[in-house]
Amino acid sequence: MSDSVIKRLRRKIVLVSIVAVFLSLLALMLAINYAHYLQIDANLHNALVEIASETDANFDADLRFQDSANDQRLRKQVVDDGQHVAAQDGIQALGPELDVMKRMEHGGRRSARAQYGSRFFCVFVTHDGDMLVKSRADSEITDENARQLARSALGLGTPEGYLDDYKFLVDESDVQKRVFFLDCTTDLEALRQLLIVALVVGGCAFAIASLFMLRLSGLIVRPLEESARKQKQFVSDAGHELKTPLSVIATNMDILGEDLADQPEEQEWIDSTNRQVDNMRQLVNDLIVLSKMEEQENDVVFSEVSLSDTAYECVQTFSRLAIAQGKELVTSIDEDVCVRGDEPSIRQLMQILVDNAIKYAMGDGTILVEVTKSGRIAVFATRNDWAHDVDSRELSTLFDRFVRGERSRDRSGGKVGYGLGLSIARAIAEKNDFKLEVDEDDEGRIVFRALFSAR
Repeated sequence: MSDSVIKRLRRKIVLVSIVAVFLSLLALMLAINYAHYLQIDANLHNALVEIASETDANFDADLRFQDSANDQRLRKQVVDDGQHVAAQDGIQALGPELDVMKRMEHGGRRSARAQYGSRFFCVFVTHDGDMLVKSRADSEITDENARQLARSALGLGTPEGYLDDYKFLVDESDVQKRVFFLDCTTDLEALRQLLIVALVVGGCAFAIASLFMLRLSGLIVRPLEESARKQKQFVSDAGHELKTPLSVIATNMDILGEDLADQPEEQEWIDSTNRQVDNMRQLVNDLIVLSKMEEQENDVVFSEVSLSDTAYECVQTFSRLAIAQGKELVTSIDEDVCVRGDEPSIRQLMQILVDNAIKYAMGDGTILVEVTKSGRIAVFATRNDWAHDVDSRELSTLFDRFVRGERSRDRSGGKVGYGLGLSIARAIAEKNDFKLEVDEDDEGRIVFRALFSAR
């Protein structure tokens, strides 16, 4: 597993964890605020229903009273035994007892009128459209504003709802309509304050959880990093250790070949063994190169590279090889296409892709090498007919190690290789921060593309 794969895995772990934490906190905040809203809405609804039920023909005498020359007219308060208290001092004296009685009548809470004071009013609407406003004397709402609110409430066509900071309830009878309004500014402000607190607390919790996940993700992938490091170290050590016996075998086979030069039958076996030794050397070298490519400390040196010139040089290098195999390299290279990257790495990438195209080109054996530029994107590509020995939906697996396609595992026809070339190409692309992709064009040819940021 390469360092880039581990980095992508760590980013995915962090991203998934942060998204999960965000959604959980969001759901929790919404649930808390929605539950609080439902509670407030239910309390306001019950208060309006209670106010409406207590409203009768004496509504005017109960809601409006006048002050005159420091002489306040006393309201009559009916106690549950039917007696009337006619003095203000008497009402004040009975205040605690009345409050207890009201709480008992309304499930342990104060009555709506006692609780909301002057924060409610009512608008009577006749079938002729006439409106009569009944409000408490100390209410800040004007009659005209009350009528406008009533028109808006009736225009909504709903039995209850919210207008501005008022909750309304429409009570309709055969004779008239009554629209009750309750000022719920305090309740809605409490709801807004809870929302703000929830957002602040949730934001702090999200930030802390994000930092925690960033730290925790490093601990999660640490075993993978250690395993990958040991794997690369093993490949590098094994590669170097294999070089010695391979060199000994090759030397011995050369000596044996000289001794048996006059025996053609034995020479055939010696040549076959030498070819396998060469294949093993190539495999070991590729594994070592790939291991070094994936080492994080193996940094590349970026500079401006002429993609056009490098492609021309690559085609010239492989043209003789293509001709020897009965194939043809055709170019379509735009001039003066420059990119930023590590020139040796880009050159090696081009060589891998062209060599791969020559090995596996089918049909008429024509390989098209392209260099194009579109806006800020420069593309190096190879196109050729192929054996379709990999499902077109799984072409990206060709970049995996030791994947060469099912029918191309035989090494006939000069197809020498172990499926590591494209893996090395992908490692080069990741090191140079450009994209490597493969697909099939409209004519059924396989296309390998390297996408660069053009200069």
